[in-house]
Amino acid sequence: MDFTSSLGAWRSYSARLATFTAGLVNRWDTYGVYRDGQAFTSKRPLTAEVLRRHFFGADIRVGLHLNDPDDRCRFGAVDVDAHATDPSDHLDFAQALRDHLAGQGARPLLEHSGGGWKVWVRFDPPEEAWRVRVWLHRAVAEVREEGWPCPEAVEVFPKQDVVTASGGYGSFLRLPGRHHRLDHVSYFRTPGGWAHGPAAAETWLTFPATGPGVIPAGGRPAPQPVRTDRDRPWGGRRHDPGADWHPWQDFDRRGEWGEILIPLGWAPAGPGKWRRPGRAAGVSATTDYHPGMFYLFSASVPGLEPGRGYSKSALFALLHHGGDFTTANKTLAGLGFGRGNQLDPLRARLTTFYSRPSGRPGTLLCDAPSRPMLAG
Repeated sequence: MDFTSSLGAWRSYSARLATFTAGLVNRWDTYGVYRDGQAFTSKRPLTAEVLRRHFFGADIRVGLHLNDPDDRCRFGAVDVDAHATDPSDHLDFAQALRDHLAGQGARPLLEHSGGGWKVWVRFDPPEEAWRVRVWLHRAVAEVREEGWPCPEAVEVFPKQDVVTASGGYGSFLRLPGRHHRLDHVSYFRTPGGWAHGPAAAETWLTFPATGPGVIPAGGRPAPQPVRTDRDRPWGGRRHDPGADWHPWQDFDRRGEWGEILIPLGWAPAGPGKWRRPGRAAGVSATTDYHPGMFYLFSASVPGLEPGRGYSKSALFALLHHGGDFTTANKTLAGLGFGRGNQLDPLRARLTTFYSRPSGRPGTLLCDAPSRPMLAG
């Protein structure tokens, strides 16, 4: 169906679409706006008329916030962006993700949004935001592990566990309908094929909810310690070369990813990319997606959570000291970090440290032969 016909169909359904979508709204005091190639948070409350205007596709495009005032969600989503490529390049991954979630008992809906693909999941009753976020991140990681090619630009919504305490609103996501820049109107994958125009509007109106019990029960992941020292190297303050750094700060600044990963069996999989132990191909994590951070895709690394970034010092503590940051910091201090030492002597001392057999106090959790250190 062509753009004009699809838009006309959505316009004829706009009032009904607005009424249905009101049940997905997590907060009415604000909403996201897409206009002139930009996205921003409105300072006005969301109304039924604003929703109707969105689905009419004339003067406004609306995004709904993911966290309600109690940090719960009525929906979650994975956005597989393809703005710089042909969207069909990533359709296989989006469909595999939809099927993966459906296999867990969810009732996901796959949308072609114009710039890529969105996999939506609606919840009734609402689920805690942190639980939705962890569940979707794990699903993305598991589909990657199955070998489906995936772009770097995959976003999980909600993006925040908690926003209420900070006084913010958190992330928002554009609703289906007319694209804000492209001549495109959303359509959906159904058991009978792709639904366009009036069939697409009916598909959104009958979007089923995922009930309780689908997201696995479990305790909330322990938050990582918050580093507040004013001298942290990424804080924007110019460092005096003669001043002391804390060991963990110095390791974040001068350590190398290979010094953490290679002794545990990780292998380089390309510039800034790493493959976990036990895999012969594929990418399990990157160290160039977020500068200075180890970003994990795999759900098969004990002690780490997929979809989260880790600094060098945090990764060292979690993988080599079971999350004991105090002991890890003491180990780094014993290796010379934090005292302005030169790098060359440190490399020799790190090699000696990594070649110790396991089981001794303060050593690694596995046997690791002495080997040259590689950059991440």
